[in-house]
Amino acid sequence: MNLKYYLRGLGLGIVMTAVIMGITAPDKERNLTDEEIVEKAKDLGMIEDSELAEYLEEAKAETEERVRNEIAAANAAMEMERLAKEENAGEGGETAVQEPEPGAQPKPEGEEEQEATQEGIMESRQSAAKEQDALPDNRDGEEETEKEEEVPEPVSFIVKKGETPYSIGQRLEEEGLLPEDANFDRFLVDNGYDTKVVAAEYEIPEGADMEMIALIITKQK
Repeated sequence: MNLKYYLRGLGLGIVMTAVIMGITAPDKERNLTDEEIVEKAKDLGMIEDSELAEYLEEAKAETEERVRNEIAAANAAMEMERLAKEENAGEGGETAVQEPEPGAQPKPEGEEEQEATQEGIMESRQSAAKEQDALPDNRDGEEETEKEEEVPEPVSFIVKKGETPYSIGQRLEEEGLLPEDANFDRFLVDNGYDTKVVAAEYEIPEGADMEMIALIITKQK
């Protein structure tokens, strides 16, 4: 085969192949327009910035509305609970109202107040009378108690002949007429009673002080 015809046939085949390929696949090699890109993005679930902002605004509004509804429901529940408590407290604090008997006519307010005042006066008088009746008995008991206290029983005490002031003081302490360590002998000496003591039997009242005892045993009282 001649080389010239071989190269001519090869070139013609290449040209025909290129023409056929250009006719059969023109869409694969052309560029997509902006509108086509947007459509494909929407098909894939993508959205634009403006649509995203609108979506966020709608979601925010729905959230705020839901929160307001929940707060309103909570406030309504609290208000109902408060009203229920007030009603229960009011029912517990109400005083029973006496219903008038059938056929009985209600008294005017002035007459009711006057009757209540008269009843109070009568009760006060009765209480005062009872207290006055009880007073004499109390007074009698107080007078008897005072008489018993005013008249103590005397104690018999004998001063022996030639007895010293020290011995007299010791025996007075033993009899309970003087407290311990009263130093009655010193009292007699300091006041000049030691030389005036008279031997005799004496009645010395309970509770007498040293001055009274000294006057008794020296017969100056």
